[in-house]
Amino acid sequence: MRANPGGHIDPADAVGRNGLVAAIWHALGRQSVVLTSERRMGKTTTLGILQAQSPAGKVAVYLDLEQAANADEFARELYESVKGYLPRTERVVQGGRQAAHVISGSKVSEFTLPEIEEQHWKDRVGRTLRALADKKDTCVVLCFDELPYMLANISKSQGAATAEEILACLRSIRQECPAVRMIYTGSIGLHHVLSSLRTEGYHGAHTNDMFVVDCPPLDEDDAMDLARKLLDSEGIQTPSLAETARAIAIASDGIAFLIHHIVARMPVDRPVDGNTVEQVVQCLMRDPQDPLDLSHFVERVPVYYGTRKRTAYALLDAAAAAPDSAAFGDFLDAARRINPRVGREAVLVMVDLLMRDHYLVQDEGGRYRFRFPFIQRFWQFKRGLLS
Repeated sequence: MRANPGGHIDPADAVGRNGLVAAIWHALGRQSVVLTSERRMGKTTTLGILQAQSPAGKVAVYLDLEQAANADEFARELYESVKGYLPRTERVVQGGRQAAHVISGSKVSEFTLPEIEEQHWKDRVGRTLRALADKKDTCVVLCFDELPYMLANISKSQGAATAEEILACLRSIRQECPAVRMIYTGSIGLHHVLSSLRTEGYHGAHTNDMFVVDCPPLDEDDAMDLARKLLDSEGIQTPSLAETARAIAIASDGIAFLIHHIVARMPVDRPVDGNTVEQVVQCLMRDPQDPLDLSHFVERVPVYYGTRKRTAYALLDAAAAAPDSAAFGDFLDAARRINPRVGREAVLVMVDLLMRDHYLVQDEGGRYRFRFPFIQRFWQFKRGLLS
């Protein structure tokens, strides 16, 4: 296994995800799942492991919905992804209808074939999923990757009503066909899409029947194991493999994506140690090309929070600058420095959003800190908070 920063990770090379995968399969035994985490945390790799390690009688089917620009494309992508599991009669019916639509209106000699409308996306989705539910010998789990991204795009191109209709359709199928299981995940939080739909007047509870599973970073032992394997495979010299691997595990917060990047940038012409790890991390954070795309954490704030962006920046700056953690009073003071009239409730709502977007966590004492120290360090650098 070589270091592969930002690339596809073969499920066989994934480290430390057996417990998470087992927990997801356990949850899928009773209901569908929303898989949530910060971006680059390994959700797609986890879905790949689910596919590779499907228990007997179950199969996970992966759908990348990032390129689905409208509801019809979603319906076609769904059918094409699962048609191999559909009864032959259903494949013949849907395939024949699609072929008839393609050639409809064509001229054959002096005749013009009648126009045949393409099947409505909702009818096709419903028919496909009901046919899957009728498959008694296999439970098909639909892994909808980048579902929130697709819904956001559809909301812009076809309107919020269509995005809401897709969510309602999928939930209706889950209620009608309990054997159908789904996993929702993506690089943006589904709650942003749902909030946008509520703003447009749509208040459906489209995921309240699903179980939320967090995709966390690797624990320290697994992070060290991954770092050791990568250091060894890259032929990197170190006086203490264990100590260098531990330094990488701590510096990366156990995020496999960061571990791959750190190891890939280690010098190969001299021995490395913990100091080298820190130097590489500093270079990654200061690199104007931003190979880790860390600027995304700063630049997405206006997109996520709109008119409340100044409050969001103020709260995150306060959390980043705090030596250990910040109290809610620190956030209230920071918010009121930019808007003296901001209310306590508005700040509480913003803090909750920042936690849902994985910026912050709250400890048992009620204080707040950045969830990932690596991101906190970058925030301090990018926002000019270093003394």
